[in-house]
Amino acid sequence: MSDALVDDLDKRVLVYLRDGRFFLGYLRSFDQYGNLTLEDATERVVVNDEAFADIPRGLQVFRGENVVLFGAVDSEQRELEFLRKLRRVTEEEIRRMEQAVAEDHAALRRRERLEWPAFDDGAL
Repeated sequence: MSDALVDDLDKRVLVYLRDGRFFLGYLRSFDQYGNLTLEDATERVVVNDEAFADIPRGLQVFRGENVVLFGAVDSEQRELEFLRKLRRVTEEEIRRMEQAVAEDHAALRRRERLEWPAFDDGAL
């Protein structure tokens, strides 16, 4: 693993974490456990493939056990093509959008539980 990481030192990389967040930044160091250090890191939050926000996070250290995906960002041109399809919003707006999506999912789960068929214990 370390041979591959050496090639990406000082390059712009993407790190996707177990909790679903992803970060862009410059890989400055790593160790034998897969721990990574990104400089000038930015957390990119995308909601519903319609809006995104880049939140500056500065220097970030990630534990290797939390990293799901790691890779060099091959060109900013491809990144710009992807972002053209989305609307850039502020951090406050993206957090409100995330909250609304979470509330919609919670309401759907509650509705599904109410609609789930109840079993009659006497029928068994």
